[in-house]
Amino acid sequence: MPLLDAAGRSDHGMHDALLDVAEQLFRHIGHRKTTIEDIAAEVGKSRASVYRFFPTRGSINHGVYARWAQRELDVLDQDAEMATSASIRVAHVLTRLNGRARERVICQPNVHALWVAAALEDWPVHHAYFRTLTTGFATIMGRDEGTSHLQGSSAFYMAQGIVTAMMAHLHPVLLEERMKRQKDAEADLKAHIAFVLKALNPPCLGGTCGR
Repeated sequence: MPLLDAAGRSDHGMHDALLDVAEQLFRHIGHRKTTIEDIAAEVGKSRASVYRFFPTRGSINHGVYARWAQRELDVLDQDAEMATSASIRVAHVLTRLNGRARERVICQPNVHALWVAAALEDWPVHHAYFRTLTTGFATIMGRDEGTSHLQGSSAFYMAQGIVTAMMAHLHPVLLEERMKRQKDAEADLKAHIAFVLKALNPPCLGGTCGR
């Protein structure tokens, strides 16, 4: 399910226009400083017009976050089509998502602040993001011959394990704390990914793998 649906999307063009404006304001001055009046003024509407599409101030925050989170999931969709092994695709997705998250911490503090709010306030759309990420990893593994031993629920449980094990590199709060302490973030990330991906190898019994 698209995250915008989880956040309560409407089909009205004004709904999307308001989110466009809110997104720009959030990037420039932050979601906490942005007011309903700011958003209404940018589109030439009244406060009441904004509330017609967004019943609460929080619903605007959720809508903008859903947009940003969906763009991260688009990375997963792109890499899922790579003509490589499941391990390489999973590693590529994890590396790209971590890189984008670190960029938010360093270069886009206002964007990062909304991700932090979504995590700390336990927004449903934040949970939807990680559920969709987990499902995407399960799909990658389920379609690959090299991980054919992982099917159905096994693939999903393995995907859950991957996301959980990599949470310190994906969760906005945990990642920020890790970046403050870790001197070599790249080496740390590669080591964690290498450890996690060992679980994708078929079990080896008697010197024979994959049986």
